[in-house]
Amino acid sequence: MKISSASWIALSEAPSAAAPVFRRVFACGKAVRAASLEVTCDGVYEAVLNGKRVGRFILAPGWTEYRKRLQVQTYDVKNLLEKDNILEVTVGSGWYRRTNAPWTGTQNPDEFLPAMMIASLHIVYADGAEETILSDESWEAAESEVTLSGIFIGEDVDMTRIPEYRPVMVCDHPKAMLIPPGGAGGPRAGNRLSAFVLPHAPWGMGDRFRPESDRLYVIRGFRPCR
Repeated sequence: MKISSASWIALSEAPSAAAPVFRRVFACGKAVRAASLEVTCDGVYEAVLNGKRVGRFILAPGWTEYRKRLQVQTYDVKNLLEKDNILEVTVGSGWYRRTNAPWTGTQNPDEFLPAMMIASLHIVYADGAEETILSDESWEAAESEVTLSGIFIGEDVDMTRIPEYRPVMVCDHPKAMLIPPGGAGGPRAGNRLSAFVLPHAPWGMGDRFRPESDRLYVIRGFRPCR
C-alpha cells in the first residue's frame, strides 16, 4: 500500500472535542487515466473531494482494536478530479476518542487524544506520468463545524463556524497495524474454514475454551444465567 509512505498528521494545536478537518489543495494540469485514494484514521472519517463525498462507507474505517489492526480503504476517485482540487478529510471521535478506551492506558475521559489521519492519493496521467500526494506537512487542518462527536452521543454541529486552516503537525505514530480490508489477521484467500456447531455456549469452560483459528464456530443456543 502506498499509504505506508505517508505520515500520520494531526492538528498543530492542543486537541479539543471538535472534529478536525484536514485539507490538501492541488492541481491536475493534464488528463487523468486513473486515480485512487487510500485513507484511514484513528476514529471515523468522511472524505470529500471537490465538494463530493468519497465512497459510501459510513463510519469508516469501522470498529477495530486500534493498537493491533486498522483497515485502510481504497477509493476510485478519477471521476471526482478537476483541474483545481480540494481534498478534505473530517475525523470524528468514533470508537477511538471515547471515555476510558483501553488503548489510552488511563481512567480519564480521552476525548482529548489527538485525532490523527493518514492518506495517499495516487494519480496516473494519460501520458503515463504518475503522481502521489501523501499526507505530510504540506497539508492544513482546522476545527470543523462539528464541535462534538461520539459513537454513543452523536454530533453537535455549529453551521456558523468557518474553519481557520493552519499547517498540520506530523505525528510519530506506528503504521505496522495498517492493513487492507480483509488483510492480515482475517481469512486469507485459498483457506477454507471448517464449521463446528456448539450445542450451546461453552458455559463454565472459561479459559479452557480455545477456539481454533481455522474453525468457524456456530453457537446454536445458550444456557440462561444462574
